[in-house]
Amino acid sequence: MTGIVNALTPAVTVAVSQFWPGGERVNSLKITGVIAGIIGIVVLMIPELGNGGQTEIRGILIVLLAPFGFAVSFNLVRKVSEVESIVMATWAFTAGAVVVGVSMLALEGVPVVPRAQVWWQIVIVGVLLTAVTYQVGFAILPRAGALKVASITYIAPVSAIILGAAFLGEQLTKLHFTGILVVFLGLVLIDRGRLLERAKQTKE
Repeated sequence: MTGIVNALTPAVTVAVSQFWPGGERVNSLKITGVIAGIIGIVVLMIPELGNGGQTEIRGILIVLLAPFGFAVSFNLVRKVSEVESIVMATWAFTAGAVVVGVSMLALEGVPVVPRAQVWWQIVIVGVLLTAVTYQVGFAILPRAGALKVASITYIAPVSAIILGAAFLGEQLTKLHFTGILVVFLGLVLIDRGRLLERAKQTKE
C-alpha cells in the first residue's frame, strides 16, 4: 500500500502543477499516461493486497505527505533556475538530515547497528541511490519538467518486483507482467504528450 501511495507522485504533481503559478500544464496524452501508470501500480500490488495485508488510514495519510511534498518541491525547483542544481540538492538534503536526525534521536535514541554489512547498505542507499540520483534529478528538472521527473516513481515498484524475483526467489504472476506493461505504457504516453507539446510550441 505504501508503494501505491508513493507512486501517486505523478498524479499529485499534475494536480499541484495545474494550480501552481506558471506551472506545467498537461494535455490529454499526459493525463492518460498518468492514469495508466496509476492503474499499472495498483495491478502490481494486487497480489500483495490479496494476501490479507492490513493498513491503517492514519498511516496512508502520513505517506500521502511524500508525493505532495515531491510535487511542491518539483515546481519550486523548476522556477529557481539561477541556483545551481548541486547547491539546491545539498541544501535540501542537509535540511532533511537535520530534521530526520533530530527526530530519530528524540523518538528512537542512538541507533544500534549490529553488523558492518548494514553500514554498507546505508551508505549505498544514502549516497548512491538517494544523493547522486537526486543530483541528476535536480539537474534535468528545468529542462524535462516536473511531471517527467515525477514519473520516475512509477519505476520503483516495477524494479522492486523484478529484483525480488531475481535475487529473493519471489514469484512473478500474470498480474505482475500486466502491471509492468501498463506502467511502461503510461510512461510512453507521458513522454509522447511532452513531445506533442514541444512540437506545438515550435510551430507557434
